[in-house]
Amino acid sequence: MSSSNHRSYCSWSSAALLSCIQLISIVRTTSCFSWSPLKHRQNTQFAKSKPFSPQPYHLNANGYEWSLNVASGDTATTAREQLETLASLANDALTEHGSDIFKSFKARVAVMPQSAEEDTKQNALRLGLVATESIRKEDELVASLPFYDTDGSGLALAPHLATKLVYKGKLPEGYDGWTGDVGLLAMLLLNEMARLNVDGSKGVDLPTRKDGIPSLMSAWVTSLPSPEEMFNLHPLMWDEDDQEVLQSSSTKKIYRLLDDIEDDASWLDENAWSLDRETFPETIKLQIGDRIEERQCFSTKGFRYAVSLVRSRSFFVDGSLRLLPYLDYANHDDFDSFELVGGGIGMLWGSAKGALLKSGKSLKEGDEVCISYGPKGGADYLLDHGFVPPMCKASSSGEAVTSELTFEVDDTDRFR
Repeated sequence: MSSSNHRSYCSWSSAALLSCIQLISIVRTTSCFSWSPLKHRQNTQFAKSKPFSPQPYHLNANGYEWSLNVASGDTATTAREQLETLASLANDALTEHGSDIFKSFKARVAVMPQSAEEDTKQNALRLGLVATESIRKEDELVASLPFYDTDGSGLALAPHLATKLVYKGKLPEGYDGWTGDVGLLAMLLLNEMARLNVDGSKGVDLPTRKDGIPSLMSAWVTSLPSPEEMFNLHPLMWDEDDQEVLQSSSTKKIYRLLDDIEDDASWLDENAWSLDRETFPETIKLQIGDRIEERQCFSTKGFRYAVSLVRSRSFFVDGSLRLLPYLDYANHDDFDSFELVGGGIGMLWGSAKGALLKSGKSLKEGDEVCISYGPKGGADYLLDHGFVPPMCKASSSGEAVTSELTFEVDDTDRFR
């Protein structure tokens, strides 16, 4: 579907009153959002495997489980070895420099599931966090990350750092794209990638960070899912045929998101990116484990990739949408888990604001540390994170789930 077709849909709806009603309903036989033709994607693009990445999603007997499945044979071995290399690099950075920024971090990065034998029994989630010591009680602090909102000298990324620091003077004052804070975080993420270009650092050399923290940032950036993996992991990266099926099957309209991304990328390319390719390189080369990959950066494709990453792993904490490296390795669990929260973190000079990861239950050393991605409907989970959790599926026991209805009222309707 072309961009013009996308926008024609949106321009029609812009003349209407868009209303959303959140309903709590008792559902027994249907999913909580109207995504029915799942089998279509399984039988088409989802059947394809890609080198150095896990096999794509599969459906369980109920037809609604969207999670990453590990390939078999040599491809699975290669994929797992690559992920283990990335996890090892992240853990090495944590061991050497973690105390420079994290005031608490009782976990390590691991490939999930943790053993190859488990791959045949359950789905692989890619990377996750496991406890490095016993967590004795619910609500115990596992990890904390200071924001350093004033100068961005820590690991956390927030939208205001894009407009007030990194791109100050390079973007118009008051710039506010269609993609909003997500787009600003995507620009910051692309800049971090550009700074790691193996042929010489590009982008803007900001924020300035303390010794050790760049190593942590580098290990985190290079461990993020590749564009090829995100093709399987996130709807924004699907091919157009599958996006068209989703557009007609869900209450959340993916075309609107795609148009916002394309419009912002087009404006930014014309007014900033194409005018300074040293600051905004179109492509970059990254050292990913033991190999070098060339990737799109400040381009429409690169921006869409970055937006998909931001939507899938950002958190709204302490009044702002944020990227929280290392905390974001924690996978979602519907039960016995908490959302990330803001709070005070004890520092040498007093207290600082930051993000807190607390355990939802007692854990043994080696147990996975999970969090909740929040109370959302199934359509939101799919468009944000690329999966639909069990809590958003119909239950044979009659459990309550959240559904969303979207309807439009024509301007000429007398009841408008």
